[in-house]
Amino acid sequence: MLVRQTGGGPLLLYENHFPQKNYLKVSLRGKESNSLGIGAQISLRIGDRVLHRQLYPVNSFRSQSPALVHFGLEQVEAVDWLKIRWPSGKVQEFDNIEVNRHLSLTEGSDASEVIHPPGS
Repeated sequence: MLVRQTGGGPLLLYENHFPQKNYLKVSLRGKESNSLGIGAQISLRIGDRVLHRQLYPVNSFRSQSPALVHFGLEQVEAVDWLKIRWPSGKVQEFDNIEVNRHLSLTEGSDASEVIHPPGS
């Protein structure tokens, strides 16, 4: 990150040296529910822990968060299961999910699509 003060002052350069940790990103496509799955409850199990998130992207004046859920998984190598409670009331469960990827899951479908960043 490059920082400069208005009106002069020193130019500062910051570099992050955070250790690499595992993650899982989940995007939803609703069919019976709304198209982005907003309001869905997502749970995942890693070992003896269950993590819960809700898909509610934040919108405010001149800003918007992406419609996705991010799970920080530390050193976990795989997700035992992932469960989605859609706003329509449907419940889906996916087993043995690999980490360090962005999944797109569609309501009513057992398939998952891995989203690759542009240029990868």
